[in-house]
Amino acid sequence: MSERAPIRPPRRRPFVRIGWVSEAARRAWEPRFELIRTEWRVLRWHAVAAGLNRAAMGTLSPEAIDDMALAVERMGLVVVPVRLAVETAPNVSSSQRRPGLPIEVTVAVVRGSDRDEFEADWQRDPERTLLDWSGCPHCCAEATRRRERRKLDPVWASAMLTRTKAPSRHRRIELPSRPETNILWRAVGLGIVPHWPCRFDCQASSALATDMLALGRAHCAQATEWLLDALTWPVEWSMMHGIAELHTPVCRVTTSTSDSNARREIRYHGVTWPDEGASSLRFPYRAPSRERWTGSKSFRGGMIPTE
Repeated sequence: MSERAPIRPPRRRPFVRIGWVSEAARRAWEPRFELIRTEWRVLRWHAVAAGLNRAAMGTLSPEAIDDMALAVERMGLVVVPVRLAVETAPNVSSSQRRPGLPIEVTVAVVRGSDRDEFEADWQRDPERTLLDWSGCPHCCAEATRRRERRKLDPVWASAMLTRTKAPSRHRRIELPSRPETNILWRAVGLGIVPHWPCRFDCQASSALATDMLALGRAHCAQATEWLLDALTWPVEWSMMHGIAELHTPVCRVTTSTSDSNARREIRYHGVTWPDEGASSLRFPYRAPSRERWTGSKSFRGGMIPTE
């Protein structure tokens, strides 16, 4: 395959699928991942109240807006609906949709005193407002704009800027463990910073992540520790023919991505391993533990006892 095989815009509709390596892994980590997503969604509201950023963006159903508004009001925040979407949930049948209501509403959570300024900025330039108000560092905002013009996958684009060695023959990038800016899990909603870091060693993003982790330990310590566990596991990310695969110790995540005829992969060398992790001879899995041949029952049974 040619080293110059181009990366083209995605051709597939967005999708995310997850498969577990075992039932034990699913029972242990499926509820943990859900708890992380739930508690860190709330934590992003706390980050706005604490002044770490000026807005937290998210999507939810129209029916959930009132409950969310009541929850953030206690922190001195308000919910500002900014965008409606009807066709972003292809798995929802027409019989399940309520007439006249969108499937999803994109909302911003801001301080009450900032609402008018946010709405004015959003009317002028939604994309710039999204980056500036969410605390995205300038270097990451510029990288996002360049990437969007070329429709590059943000994971591969960030890894390309991070690498220090020349690409190998089959386009593999090796990365050390950096949980603060690990964006490999973003397809399933796991990550510390809300934006896409320009590179895996972005110092500005790491500084924001440090503050978010401190906030997380104060408000949802268990979920934060589980999140850090996952972000320090070894994983392999790859893309080819518009599909990205993330192989992790407990699951495989498949999602849509940029289109390319050449396989590209990222090996993230983690430093921890879950008890439920699968065994295999290939990266990122650990080789199965085997008893030494001299310690086997058949070997011991064949030994001739000596006087």
